[in-house]
This record gives sequence, C-alpha cells and structure tokens, in this order.
Amino acid sequence: MGWGNPKVLQRIGRDVLVIEREDQGHSTHYADARAILEFVLQKAPTDQEAPANRAEKR
Repeated sequence: MGWGNPKVLQRIGRDVLVIEREDQGHSTHYADARAILEFVLQKAPTDQEAPANRAEKR
C-alpha cells in the first residue's frame, strides 16, 4: 500500500477511507470518485457545527 498506514490515523480517532485497486493504475473510476466525495461530504461540518468565527471570514 503506497499511502502510508491508515491504521495510525484510525488509532488517533481519524476517519479513513482507502480505495486501492492495484490493477487500475493511476486512473479513477466514477464509482470510486463518487464514494470518495460522499465520504468527505458526510464528514464535513454543517453550518451548525462550524466554528462561530467562520462567518466572520466571509
């Protein structure tokens, strides 16, 4: 696996998604890209969870 050790991130409480397809090379299939985006969006804070100073930066 070329992405380090995701178990380290899991031990410190980080959510990890690893999609590795050795036969695929450097290309990304639509289904994998969609899974990655869904994972990121599910983990993103909502407006209610975001820090109060976030609105000030706009």
